[in-house]
Amino acid sequence: MSDKDGGPAFPCPVGGSSFTGPDGYTSWQYPGCHGMTLIDWYVAHVTKEEYEELAPRDAGEAAEFLGITKEEYKPAMHWPVITSRIKFAIADAMLAERKKRGIGT
Repeated sequence: MSDKDGGPAFPCPVGGSSFTGPDGYTSWQYPGCHGMTLIDWYVAHVTKEEYEELAPRDAGEAAEFLGITKEEYKPAMHWPVITSRIKFAIADAMLAERKKRGIGT
């Protein structure tokens, strides 16, 4: 995990040790505790409305979004790429806002 993924979404205690950080919140030590990162959590929780607001409306918009021609666009191959880019863009924005506000890592 790194500062780019937001750290763990659900930190778990390792050996039952915890400490209170300078922000007054209790933080769990999580070396070796692997699991969902905060960015993964945000990606999984992008709402249908948030996604649809940014999703291309037709094949022409989808091709433009990907930087390819309409003739090159293949929905079965390209739609998952579009979906991933949109969801991660929203999640990246959420992590950036947390950092701007001094929240978390």
